[in-house]
Amino acid sequence: MFAKMFSRRLWNRDFILVLLVCSIASYTNSIFISLLPVYVLYLGGTNALTGMMMTGLTLLGMVTRVIVAPLIDRIGRKKLLVIGSGLYALNALAFCFTKDLNVLFALRVLHGFTQGIFFPVPPTMVADISPEDLLVDAMGFFGISSSLVFAVTPTIGLAIYNNLGPEAMFWSAVIMGLISFALSLPIKEHYQRPAQPEKNEPRPKTGLRRQAYGWTRYS
Repeated sequence: MFAKMFSRRLWNRDFILVLLVCSIASYTNSIFISLLPVYVLYLGGTNALTGMMMTGLTLLGMVTRVIVAPLIDRIGRKKLLVIGSGLYALNALAFCFTKDLNVLFALRVLHGFTQGIFFPVPPTMVADISPEDLLVDAMGFFGISSSLVFAVTPTIGLAIYNNLGPEAMFWSAVIMGLISFALSLPIKEHYQRPAQPEKNEPRPKTGLRRQAYGWTRYS
């Protein structure tokens, strides 16, 4: 069983890169989820403001995911992964240059857009890359890798915040975002669009014909 789970058929280069891309980006995501509210309160913001940030992020993220979902097939996984990870890193970078609460609010809501482009793509790529008989194992490893990063990031981020300041914490998030973007570049596109029938190709006729015992389909 364990030999199958750690088979080379599953643990190829692109599968490992996709895991790293999403796991490293999860550090950036966790920093903003767990410690941005602390920073906002430090600047004089309110709990209501931090709640409104999450509401705006969630709503924009939902809308973005609805729009992006069909584009994952049309544009391709690789292109959206690179675009999404790049925009997500730039979004994190913008936090390093402002302390204005209104700007911070806008940037946090904008995270809903960049997350909506980026985060739906890695699990889709895992499904493309993984052998069919190892798909459940692949999705399990994918979930575990991101969850582990989420579990340890608040402790690491808070240590950076307390010892080096909020700017260093934000820069650490930016660096991890840029690493995630860089790792997305060598990943290959594994999705193949289904072949479309030619326009002049006759379609098979289907219908029903009656027999003594009832109706049956013929083609």
